[in-house]
Amino acid sequence: MSLALTRELTVEVYMRAFVPWEAQQRQRKMVETLRDHAESDALSEVSVNLWSSRVGVGDDSAEETLETVAEIEATLEGTDYSMEPFFKTRPGRKHEQEKLTLPIMCVLVRDGDDICGVYPCSKPDGTESVPDLLDKLANEQALSNLA
Repeated sequence: MSLALTRELTVEVYMRAFVPWEAQQRQRKMVETLRDHAESDALSEVSVNLWSSRVGVGDDSAEETLETVAEIEATLEGTDYSMEPFFKTRPGRKHEQEKLTLPIMCVLVRDGDDICGVYPCSKPDGTESVPDLLDKLANEQALSNLA
């Protein structure tokens, strides 16, 4: 096994709660694959969190989701990586708050408390998707995608 997989890496999965059946099946398969890797000691823990398709920026009921997004933004700040176009902020209608649209699935890889991988994200030469993460796991490659 490669050195990239011998650390105590944890994975946090964030996924939309209400998606079409086909998307649910893809989500389920990806989570099962991640849990299989946790059982084989490639990962120390996999947690699954549900979120909406969009939340109001500043909405108290979405505080946990907004804190997670802020942590991702802070991690990516000063790097060549971006959450766009996977996370989008749009103006609200009339008197509504801005709305943050969330991806169907997002996976954070942590080394201890620090985020070392964000899937999906944009980078100068393309994107890194959740399937890219699964490919890295299958090939025993480093899961960190942040420079």
